[in-house]
Amino acid sequence: MSSDDNKNTNSAASTTSGSEDKSFSMPSIPTDVDMSSFRQGLSKGIHSLVQGTNAALAQLQTATKSVQQPVSTAIAHTEDICTQVATQTRVAYERRHEFGPYYVAGATVTVGSITALRRGKIPGVTLGVLAGGFTYLALYNMEPWLDAPDFTWPSFSAKDLTDKLPKELTDKLPSFGSDSKKD
Repeated sequence: MSSDDNKNTNSAASTTSGSEDKSFSMPSIPTDVDMSSFRQGLSKGIHSLVQGTNAALAQLQTATKSVQQPVSTAIAHTEDICTQVATQTRVAYERRHEFGPYYVAGATVTVGSITALRRGKIPGVTLGVLAGGFTYLALYNMEPWLDAPDFTWPSFSAKDLTDKLPKELTDKLPSFGSDSKKD
């Protein structure tokens, strides 16, 4: 490389670094700014920002109400229908005893005839009677298995059996194990 080439590269580097220094210089703050006009401009900017925000919120509220009103109307209508159905169901449940024989007969005939058609007479009659019985139990709140006392297995030991017998009979029985009487 010649010395001329080095000068050219150095001069290019110095031009680049010189331009970089100019681009990073701090801007000068004007001292002759009128504060009242600055405040007025700032106040107008804030005012327009508030107006824009209010307009956006008004549009959002209008959109929300346009969606919310049909939904709340539909919910209120659904609540009314559900209340009517619940009332009718409660009244029908309270009056179920008035139509008890019809419910029992209907369940018996329906289940029995469908089963008889598919499986035969004996299964039809059996399932019809079971359906009628379960309908009767459900209709009249008959839950005998809940009111029944707990089942206890009977004791079959010889001592328990002999303790329950009258004294005249136990004297005639042979003695068992360690409970034997001495003669």
